[in-house]
Amino acid sequence: MIPRDWPLVIIDLKDCFFSIPLHPDDAPRFAFSIPSINREEPLQRYHWVVLPQGLKNSPTICQWFVARALCPAREKHPGAKIIHYMDDLLIAAPTQQELQRARDCVITEVQNAGLEISTSKIQEIAPWKYLGWKITEQTVKPQKIEIRTEVNNLQDLQQLLGEINWMRSILGITNDELAPLFNLLKGDSNIKSHRSLTPEAREALEKIAGALQQRQAHRFVTSLPFFLAVLGEKIQLYGLIFQWDSSQKDPLLILEWIFLSYRSPRTILSSLEMIAQIIIKARTRLQTMAGKDFKTIYLPLKKDYFDWALQKSEDLQIALLDYPGVCTIHFPSHKLLKAKLSFREKPKISEVPLDAITVFTDGSGKTHKSVLLTTEAAIWTKERGWIHASKIKGPVEEPKEWTITSEPGDTKLTLKRGLGGNELGRPKWSKKHTQDHT
Repeated sequence: MIPRDWPLVIIDLKDCFFSIPLHPDDAPRFAFSIPSINREEPLQRYHWVVLPQGLKNSPTICQWFVARALCPAREKHPGAKIIHYMDDLLIAAPTQQELQRARDCVITEVQNAGLEISTSKIQEIAPWKYLGWKITEQTVKPQKIEIRTEVNNLQDLQQLLGEINWMRSILGITNDELAPLFNLLKGDSNIKSHRSLTPEAREALEKIAGALQQRQAHRFVTSLPFFLAVLGEKIQLYGLIFQWDSSQKDPLLILEWIFLSYRSPRTILSSLEMIAQIIIKARTRLQTMAGKDFKTIYLPLKKDYFDWALQKSEDLQIALLDYPGVCTIHFPSHKLLKAKLSFREKPKISEVPLDAITVFTDGSGKTHKSVLLTTEAAIWTKERGWIHASKIKGPVEEPKEWTITSEPGDTKLTLKRGLGGNELGRPKWSKKHTQDHT
């Protein structure tokens, strides 16, 4: 994150790898041979005296070498921000004078370390381009404003999703919007296997193309606190890290979006579990980027569910451990937040057993099904498979079985009768869990 309205300068290091000398004692270890034509003479043996690009840990060595060269500049100008990735440097400071002093110091220290500046690539006026981003005085957006729409195989699809995933935290492209594209990943895992865009996938790409043109994120304001809003108009929830600047016509300053994995490691993920994971991920992200915590966290829960969750939800309590701020369900008034908000109600789960139908489940895999549900207890035998308790006493009518349906990202639990297919809807229910039996 870069402070808003701070002037910037972008510096590119020329041939960074080849400017880093190897220690004389280590250089012979980087040996290689060149054969002669038709092997008319012995192999010519050489070794590198500078850092070779093909070495697996060369990027790590390059990063460390440049960081060490920048250490004196960071110490002399603590008020400036010097962002460094490989051979690309971004320098920001509160004023143009401070920026100029920090810039000159960085150039001096880098040259003293034996590195060379690419003077033709120095950027000092807006818009700045850095690591694929286009930066103005107040906003950040991707340089690339078009994405590929031609998909012929799995490799093309993976590359397309990789491009989208890289920019989605800035543009706010949700899992629900990407679902038609994620679904195309199913099937043959060979990267050359055929894939083609469905009408739903093409519609999703059109929405993403519109987001590339219209959406952007903001540079943060140093004097304003940070906020987290947990949003989600559908089943999947996501987070928004933002600031609120009342002096602006549009006070909502979008900094970054937080998304969970599309495919959860668990089949069923409750709203509170999703909220807890988003809070943990967002707090970790903000601590990394700004060294701070949120002033307020906004949760999409109705009043009775909110009060119950703060007292009973272990997941939420862990997510809020040592949190110094405030949690509330009263969101700021803004059209974007309102459009992406759907308040969750308390699920109809009883904390005590109910006088109702008892359903036994087994997810051990012995049945070659992900889940088996029956209305009475049963035991498993290798010879006869499942034997229901009632059958042990004598021949009785086959008890009704139940099935459970769940898609990735779908947290709705649906129980259906095996005979007749009548849905139960959403009755009140209680769960008891022992290992893989519930």
